[in-house]
Amino acid sequence: MLETKPLNPFLFFITRLLMLIGMMIVFGSLAYMVGVYGSKWLFGIDLMQSPYLLTDLVNNPQVLPAAKWMQVTLSTGLLLIPALVFPNALQESTFTFNRLAGMPQTKWFVFAIVLWLVSIPMVGALITWNQQVELPLQWQALEQQLKASETAANQMTKAFLQGDSMGTFWVNLFVMALLPSVAEELFFRGALQQLVMRVMPNMHLAIVLVAIVFSSFHMQFYGWVPRFVLGVFLGYVFACSQSMWPAIFFHFINNALSVTVLYFHLDERIYWMSETYVFPMVITILSAAGVMVLLGWLYRNRTLTTNAS
Repeated sequence: MLETKPLNPFLFFITRLLMLIGMMIVFGSLAYMVGVYGSKWLFGIDLMQSPYLLTDLVNNPQVLPAAKWMQVTLSTGLLLIPALVFPNALQESTFTFNRLAGMPQTKWFVFAIVLWLVSIPMVGALITWNQQVELPLQWQALEQQLKASETAANQMTKAFLQGDSMGTFWVNLFVMALLPSVAEELFFRGALQQLVMRVMPNMHLAIVLVAIVFSSFHMQFYGWVPRFVLGVFLGYVFACSQSMWPAIFFHFINNALSVTVLYFHLDERIYWMSETYVFPMVITILSAAGVMVLLGWLYRNRTLTTNAS
């Protein structure tokens, strides 16, 4: 009987990555069709004939339910289902591979919320800086396109989150906070980061590479840096806790705060909740220092745990 020669690490990575991308294409396409036909059957919005309706939520608020439905179907098809199916390509259990089996110690959830709170001033400063980035003069046309795209995205987000009932708020919380935190973490930290770390012994580099992909996936240039930093935080929380749940929790509270602030217009009542608010430099520096201390503690704790096992 002939023995099959194992794939070298690079070939293993490329073949599995292509499998993951193929799953995204297949399930994403199916999800898009479900979203389009579901929009017509459920809400009377024919996106097949008028696919650009979803980009004009400000002037066509009647398409909001269809937009939320499309958000749910695409998040599920592009990210969630591939992340759940992908471990089968490695002949592993979905729950084991994605670190979903069992609940971790409470300290990891406490750490996640402390890291999130401490990082708020630092991330706020990065948001402000990233929005003020100017490209060279020869790229002025590209810069104008990027700014127009960013403005349109912000307007769509505000229109997406409008409403005047608690029922709408809970729907928004599910669509914009709970589902993305689960789907994105299972895909980027579960499927992708796990795959990268299997062929890349340097955990730090693997986390940074996946954070780059994570931020780029959202296709928002003027929010790329803070989202990249968020991806780094999530990568370390997942890798060091060896559980998906703290990363999902971190991601959820981050998104849920944004949804809550925008829905209830808290940024108009509490000045420091506004995205344009800049904390004093001293607080921002302390925030950055605190983040570094927390990540250092996280990594040292992981090292001790790994050595002990």
